[in-house]
Amino acid sequence: MEIRHRLGKLLVACCAYCGCFTSVAAQQAAPFKPALRVNIAATGVRNSLTWSVAGNSQGTAPNIMSELQWYAQSGVGMKGSLTYLPLRRWFTTLSFSRAGYISGHATDNDYQEDDRQYPTYAGKFRADRGRVQELNTTVGFELYASGWLSWKIQAGYTEQRQLNYLLPADAFTPQDLRSTYSSRWRGILINTALQWRLSANTSLRTALAYSQLWYRGEADWNLIPSFQHPLSFLHVAKGYALQPAVAMEKRLYGNSPLCVELAYAYRITGHGAEQLYLRNGGLAVTRLNSVKSNAWSLCIGVPFNLLK
Repeated sequence: MEIRHRLGKLLVACCAYCGCFTSVAAQQAAPFKPALRVNIAATGVRNSLTWSVAGNSQGTAPNIMSELQWYAQSGVGMKGSLTYLPLRRWFTTLSFSRAGYISGHATDNDYQEDDRQYPTYAGKFRADRGRVQELNTTVGFELYASGWLSWKIQAGYTEQRQLNYLLPADAFTPQDLRSTYSSRWRGILINTALQWRLSANTSLRTALAYSQLWYRGEADWNLIPSFQHPLSFLHVAKGYALQPAVAMEKRLYGNSPLCVELAYAYRITGHGAEQLYLRNGGLAVTRLNSVKSNAWSLCIGVPFNLLK
């Protein structure tokens, strides 16, 4: 699958062009002082992850041999961010979030023929353990600022890690099943955001991020003796992500604000490779068809300034 480079280039070009029209009066309105903004938030997540492999490295025999899906994974955690403004309009941001899963399900399906025909195995599992965490570090510039509107662009590094489990869901599944799948998406992030001041106490922000990503997944299938442990097989691929978000900030009492943010992340890879490590020292290579991830998050936090 062709990775979409054009969207990122178009976003940068558009923002650079529009930045030429930034109001000079807004830049000189008041003396600038460096600022440090902190946001601490509680977060809830709901995620899903799906991948499939073919029967060989050409993507045939069959085209979908095995398919794993983790879905309805809900969790709670924390999110924190630091934004430092050393110069007028320039800023840098560091954010980190982590949540532990408290519910979730998984399925494992194998097929003998193309297009999911003639199933040879179907398993259902619990996936109420594990975690997800995300790190972003960016440098940004405010392209436009007025009394009621602000337009910013950011670029930097992004990384998301996830640990998923396959656990027994009923008495018919071996009770010592503890298989794991660890995934990591990392790459370059471009983000643009618009913020409207709706009133003296309320502001609304919308954002859209695009990322070019490298994917790596590591599995330990603990009940299969013919596989090596703790690394049974490895997935590698390239992909991209789209992440829209909307947030509202409101001052409730005095100078104490409350921020609520709803965000969605869609990540997908193109064709990649699976390397299966056998206990006898053998190595089997097949095609990774794709990896898809859908993630929702809701954050409720309290932002405040450390430098004024």
